[in-house]
Amino acid sequence: MTYQVIIPVYWGTYPLIEYNMPYIKKYLGGKKIVLIGPASMREKLPVMEGVEFLDGNTLLQGMSRETVSDIIKDVCRENGVPFVDRAGWYFQQFIKMSYALRCEEEYYVSWDMDTVPIRNIPFFSEEDGKPQFFERPEDHEEYFATLDTLCPGKIKKCRQVKSFVNQFMVFKTDVMKELVGIMQKSTVKGTVWWEKILYAVNPKYITQAGFSEFETYGNYTMQYYPQLYHVTKMDQCRTAASFLTMRPDKKMMEWAGKSYYCVTLEEWSMDAKWQKRSRRLCKFLPMSVLVNLSEQIYTFKRRAKKAVSLIMPKGRKRSG
Repeated sequence: MTYQVIIPVYWGTYPLIEYNMPYIKKYLGGKKIVLIGPASMREKLPVMEGVEFLDGNTLLQGMSRETVSDIIKDVCRENGVPFVDRAGWYFQQFIKMSYALRCEEEYYVSWDMDTVPIRNIPFFSEEDGKPQFFERPEDHEEYFATLDTLCPGKIKKCRQVKSFVNQFMVFKTDVMKELVGIMQKSTVKGTVWWEKILYAVNPKYITQAGFSEFETYGNYTMQYYPQLYHVTKMDQCRTAASFLTMRPDKKMMEWAGKSYYCVTLEEWSMDAKWQKRSRRLCKFLPMSVLVNLSEQIYTFKRRAKKAVSLIMPKGRKRSG
């Protein structure tokens, strides 16, 4: 199966590109890789064979990070909501969707630059060649509230799948085009589909997480084309930087690859204590064991803190 791989990038992910690209080229298997980001980044990128660059502001006429930001500002001003600039977060979603309008392949894969593949990713089933969705545990009802406003009754939550939100997804080009066409016909304020999405978000959530391209596409596809994709699960780690650092060496990545297909490296999850433990214990324990242990410890501490807060209400001093 031939497909293109697109990766939205911005200056915040620039330091990751040179490190991650060898893994991306080795394990994603796309016909070509297209980085989509600000024009100012083009000249700074290292020369990489088989990698193209596309200015995100030229992908769709009138759509840019700035125009997305302008709409968010308008919504905030009209509804008395403090402005927080989330334009980049929405813009990268619109990039993934609008790429279908120029893609010449039957499928394209969207991948996040902060996620590193460390095994061959089974985007398509070896048994019958069907594309695959990879179920995840996220559950955010506001995404569906936006869809109810944007396309009332047309996109319903698939009850068999917890969530489609992930760091990557296989899109069927024609299905995404069809979905964009449905949004374009929405009666919500806005001239084009991506504007309508922003205006469909509850103003209270416009500066938070009011829309998901993955949740939208996944649920739409399962509703109207239920036999098109397989739904499966994949071992992946979202908090890998806690155990590997932001630039893991070959030894640590080989260790991670025994537990996971891919790992996400984000600075918010950095934890020097767990990094030291990982380096010390990687010869004896799988990475997944340490990750599960850290999650259990975190859950225990959170529950203990909550229990203490119930016993000792805020403002009340301990006796003695």
